[in-house]
Amino acid sequence: MDLDLNALTALHPKMHMDIASPLAMHAGLSLQSGGHAPGVMLDAHIDAGREALALCWVLVDEGLREQTDRKRNTEDGAEAVALALAHERKRWTFSRRLQQGEHADYLLSVAENPSARRRLVALEVSGSATIDTARLREKLAQVGKCWLEELQREPDIKAACVVDFGPPRARLATTPGSGIAP
Repeated sequence: MDLDLNALTALHPKMHMDIASPLAMHAGLSLQSGGHAPGVMLDAHIDAGREALALCWVLVDEGLREQTDRKRNTEDGAEAVALALAHERKRWTFSRRLQQGEHADYLLSVAENPSARRRLVALEVSGSATIDTARLREKLAQVGKCWLEELQREPDIKAACVVDFGPPRARLATTPGSGIAP
């Protein structure tokens, strides 16, 4: 299976292309900076499972690297990978961007029976030079504090994803007791 980073708007129909396109561009720059080409395999750890997924993107003009910030490339690129992975492996779809102080980056919905109450997922994303259990625990603790003020409730599922662009790797996990991870 492929994760197409340029298909974020198809995977997440509520996400505007003006938001999705730069995320994919930053991911491409981060991957290409690591010497990777489209089709490179992502070592994906999802909850207790592990699999390899091909990352696909349109090659980005290398000249853009001098016009962008490496930290922003890593952060936004990690979001592109995490959102593609969350959709392809969990069937979570974009609802909205959460704001600073809400303890997560994105509010996603679980694709389920349309007549059922909509289950919500808070997703915290981190781009990192290394993926270790400490960084993932830190992000899971952060998202564990998420409270949706406008809905006056916690999200049903709280999750974190840490992405590394060296050898492309990602870890996606849910907080203990944060609902049933589909």
